[in-house]
Amino acid sequence: MTKKRRTYRRRKQSHILINIICICILVFAVTVLILRTRQGKLRHVPEDKYVSLPFETNDYDFDRLNWDGQKAVYEDDKYTSRWGIDVSSHNGDIDWKQVKEAGVEFAFIRAGYRGNSQGKLHKDSRFEANYKGAHENGIPVGIYFFSQAATEDEAWEEVELVESYLQGKQIDLPVVFDMEESGEGDKGRVKPLNRDQKTRIAVTWLEGISQKGYKPMIYNSKSLLNHLFSIGYLQNYDFWVAQYNNKPTYDYRFSVWQYSNTGEIPGIPKAVDLDLMLVEKTGG
Repeated sequence: MTKKRRTYRRRKQSHILINIICICILVFAVTVLILRTRQGKLRHVPEDKYVSLPFETNDYDFDRLNWDGQKAVYEDDKYTSRWGIDVSSHNGDIDWKQVKEAGVEFAFIRAGYRGNSQGKLHKDSRFEANYKGAHENGIPVGIYFFSQAATEDEAWEEVELVESYLQGKQIDLPVVFDMEESGEGDKGRVKPLNRDQKTRIAVTWLEGISQKGYKPMIYNSKSLLNHLFSIGYLQNYDFWVAQYNNKPTYDYRFSVWQYSNTGEIPGIPKAVDLDLMLVEKTGG
């Protein structure tokens, strides 16, 4: 091979390499732009999304609430109720056949959580077993994720993680955002955030889950809902309210009430959270 041909070949290879590098840079830039555009839409909370006071109140009449031991039952002309639980790995190895036989009508199952110090993401160690057990025994399933997202990008990261966990699964009930100020003292990833930051993270998470094709819901106690969030931005979503009382006193719209964390259900080795779901009657 002549020197001229070798020089030409090296130049040709260099041009090909440069073109490949340019194409890779272009693809990377376009991908970043798409992701930023998509996340930017999620992060943006427009003022016209805010629902000003007075917020929509619920029309439940809790004088119609009755008790059968630890089981809450509600019935009026417009609503009926379902009795359920929410579980995680903290509840141990669950015998879902016994749970079904005990009369449980739905279950919210923790899919995973983010650590409150280092922010690492974890799948609940009992999620797959709990989902399989509940589903195979005909118990409608909802999902919740314990969030410690400190940014809107982290909220979106959690959404995509949850979506990956739910691939191929039948989810009958909402997918729930659960953010709490976890950690002792001033520790904890969420505690330093102001209400506006927490609200934007919540909206990003809920809107993201909605875009993934699931019904979003937000969970928290009656007092913390107002403390953590500007709830005017959350009025388009469903609420699950925790209040350990003989009846809920949350005035605004909600559809699930967590009323105890000391329930005893056959098949569940440890104390379990108990929930009441308010369901509007068809044609009511």
